[in-house]
Amino acid sequence: MKLEQLFLQNFQANDLACQKILVAVSTGLDSMVLLNLLQNLPMMVRPQITVAYVDHQLRKQSAKETIFIKEYCQKNNLSLVCKSWPKKEHPVSGIEECARQMRYAFFAEVMENQGFDALLTAHHADDQAETWLMKLIRGGRLEQLEAIKANRAFANKRLVRLLLPFSKQQLLEYAKQKGLRWFEDETNQDQCYLRNRMRQQVVPLLKKENPAFLKHINEYCEQLNDLLAIKQQLYRQLQNDLQIKEGYCLTSWLKLSQLQQKLFIEELIMQTTKSLTTGQSQAVLSLLSNQSKPQGQVNLTTHYMLVKSYDYFTIKENLVKTKAKFVAKELVLGEWIRLNQFESIGLFEKDKQPKGNDYLNITTTAKRLFVRHRLAGDRLLMKNGHQKIKKIFIDHKLTNEQRQDAWLVSDEQQKIYWVIGLKKSDLSQTPRDAKMQYVIVYTDKRKED
Repeated sequence: MKLEQLFLQNFQANDLACQKILVAVSTGLDSMVLLNLLQNLPMMVRPQITVAYVDHQLRKQSAKETIFIKEYCQKNNLSLVCKSWPKKEHPVSGIEECARQMRYAFFAEVMENQGFDALLTAHHADDQAETWLMKLIRGGRLEQLEAIKANRAFANKRLVRLLLPFSKQQLLEYAKQKGLRWFEDETNQDQCYLRNRMRQQVVPLLKKENPAFLKHINEYCEQLNDLLAIKQQLYRQLQNDLQIKEGYCLTSWLKLSQLQQKLFIEELIMQTTKSLTTGQSQAVLSLLSNQSKPQGQVNLTTHYMLVKSYDYFTIKENLVKTKAKFVAKELVLGEWIRLNQFESIGLFEKDKQPKGNDYLNITTTAKRLFVRHRLAGDRLLMKNGHQKIKKIFIDHKLTNEQRQDAWLVSDEQQKIYWVIGLKKSDLSQTPRDAKMQYVIVYTDKRKED
């Protein structure tokens, strides 16, 4: 079957008939073949074509290429959008990646502003093989070996590569047969670039070993796509099963097989942070599986951390707290102390106490009383001794963040009378015959609402 017929089948399979499409053209062999094939599709399915061209100003001949594509589009009644990348904007290093980002940003802008249905690029089977081998050499995750996708989301629409089933040789033969004109990029011969070494040295040897090499690479990529799609389905199912209000249920996660546990954690990290290392995965799995450590965290990136808190875990933004450290404040009779935008506390006479969410009764104000956050070694004052504040926090399953924000009432000897919201000292009970009775009132607007 001729290349034109195979191309037509691929075109129709991608539902592009009669759509408004943007075609990325560089004036090289591949993109000129793609453009010609689109132009020669049957009228009943031929799309509305606009050519997108970028002059990177990286080569002397780029000026000639710009003139050529303008004349070509004018002669063939094709719409054309152009962009130049001034030399002054070129980076000192990483110019190829920077050029790619600039180019696709331009395509996306045109797509969104002019309402195109799809962007078409001229990547072919040899590009696929080169990309696949480069990623295999560099190492990474299995998902990266998908290499070049034939169809993916782009600029709220699609990016489609219709030439992926075809080899460079097939495109060359077609171009010669049709008498097409194109420009060769001399940098493609520069052996300093890994892709060029793959193209000039490695891929030809593999083709010689097996003429079906390119076909096999495409088949492997298709199979891998199917497996990764199933993996995503499994991840979403696990996510639904494990999801709770606070994050993900640790008890349910521990009941999964080790493979399911690993799959879920790695995909959760990837979905959230867009990156993953073996060390991160191992650290998280170790923390979550350690039942003797009910709380803990693993820093994943500068911005994210995984937090384990008793019976659940979640990924949070790793925000550095900038709030000022709260200094202990003395309770003054008849006055309120505002702890934050929601909470307040005050000391009052029993018969003059205002409304509040909770109270601590006392019989004397001879001792100076303070409100503060916890300190190392804090203990709650009891009739028969003391109880560690840490033990109270553990009993109530407070997270580390909740422990840091907890409020305590103490005297100047650092004896704790009240862990607000959790526990009061036995000594806070007021004898009925006390001559003067006082009350510490705590209020929280969130609870009132």
